[in-house]
Amino acid sequence: MKMAIALAQDKTTEGGNQTNPITVTFDSTPTAGNLVVVAIAMNNIGKFSAGDVTDNQSNTYTKAVSQEQTTANIKHSAIYYAENVTSSGTFTITVNIQTVNDDPPTITATAMEFSGAATSSSLDQTSSGSDSGSSAVSSGSITTTEDGEVLVSVVGCDSTTSISAGTGWTIVNSNTSGQNQGTEYRLEDTGTYTGEFTLGASENWACCVASFKEAAGGGGPAGDDEEFTVFGLGASF
Repeated sequence: MKMAIALAQDKTTEGGNQTNPITVTFDSTPTAGNLVVVAIAMNNIGKFSAGDVTDNQSNTYTKAVSQEQTTANIKHSAIYYAENVTSSGTFTITVNIQTVNDDPPTITATAMEFSGAATSSSLDQTSSGSDSGSSAVSSGSITTTEDGEVLVSVVGCDSTTSISAGTGWTIVNSNTSGQNQGTEYRLEDTGTYTGEFTLGASENWACCVASFKEAAGGGGPAGDDEEFTVFGLGASF
């Protein structure tokens, strides 16, 4: 059987105007072996790349997906993840984005710990989208390949008054100061899904979505009855 994915905890840091790097520290020590997903939104001219996200536990973070909106008031969003994390004591994540000029970005980052996720090859599907001057946000659709996956979506946008989750999604963060950022998640079986948000006004935005697979478990479903014979004793149970 599979091990059901669950959100263990989340934490958000809004870094303030042109503050880079920023750090996110979980309130509790994550459980070793869990999945950590980091959803990022930023403005200004920057570049997402390997090494942007690190922690004080020497875990490796991989970029799942990123999106840039370049029409006006440049917006970016991205999702990074670390599988099968090593964890002990205070767990602090650092987000340090490479800038392409001397003007540092303004960053908001949400870190999420999930239990029950695959400890390797967990990433399944990704998609991203952007627009200028609309309040309906869409990442574009993904079709998951396994039951029980967790989907995470993030949007970075202009100075909207509100960020609401799409139907079927649970909001994790709705930040409307500094770098505006919304993060949501859902647990779903195989199907086609789209990261969706509704903004309080028409804005420039960039949105991403990524899905992650469940861990494989052992044994059969709880409550199954089995019959077996102890050879030589002629008894069945």
